[in-house]
Amino acid sequence: MEENVIIERVRELTSRLLSEAGVELVELTYRRESGGMVLRFAVDKAGGITIGECGSLNRRIGAVLDETHPMDEHYMLEVQ
Repeated sequence: MEENVIIERVRELTSRLLSEAGVELVELTYRRESGGMVLRFAVDKAGGITIGECGSLNRRIGAVLDETHPMDEHYMLEVQ
């Protein structure tokens, strides 16, 4: 599946979760890096976002993606 199709599907799957968390999605990328495929969410909110909040979002987003399997290959999920 093309990377831009995957990005749009992931955006659809996670937009409600991010909105409910009061978080703005600044950038979403899915690309091959030295260690393999990386799905990276760049997020922000009024007053900034903490590392703990990024970790919580990572777990919640990961759970959604584990249920829906929008990608066929192994990937690393990053929320920053």
